[in-house]
Amino acid sequence: MGILNTPFWLTEPMTAEHLGDVLAIERASFANPWPPEGFIPSSVASWARALVLRDRHRPGRVLGYVCYWTLEGEMEIQNIAVRPEDRRAGGAWHLMTAAMKDATERGCLNAWLEVRPTNRSAITLYERWGFRPVGRRRMYYEDGEDAIIMRASLDPSPGPLPEHGDGLSLKGPRSGC
Repeated sequence: MGILNTPFWLTEPMTAEHLGDVLAIERASFANPWPPEGFIPSSVASWARALVLRDRHRPGRVLGYVCYWTLEGEMEIQNIAVRPEDRRAGGAWHLMTAAMKDATERGCLNAWLEVRPTNRSAITLYERWGFRPVGRRRMYYEDGEDAIIMRASLDPSPGPLPEHGDGLSLKGPRSGC
């Protein structure tokens, strides 16, 4: 995988050593956090991917993560979050850039996700990426809230970082990357 790094951000595959930080971000971001075993992609499931985001100037600290699948020419984003104190700085945009670049390199043509209609930060970010609503899953989340299904064509050149960063915390109900 072509890891995407910039003067500010480092992106790398998630490993067991990142799990403590990832779980802390997960608990801070979601009312129903995934269990620890849901985060490390199995070596058997080569289609399950997970990346972490770190600050180049503080490399020991995980700032965010993204879990996604690449299977049969399609990408599905499962879970993405950034530490609350590090949101709106472009970290989620960078994670999405890295994940979509990886999916494109793996031959994926489309990206899919489910998002809560009430998660305006995530919807706004995804719309900037070209995601558009294509359907709705009724009572998708544990609390009974629906999910908006969104789809985007993958483009290897997503464009510049938005001026106002992001505030993304998006998670699907599935357990595992």
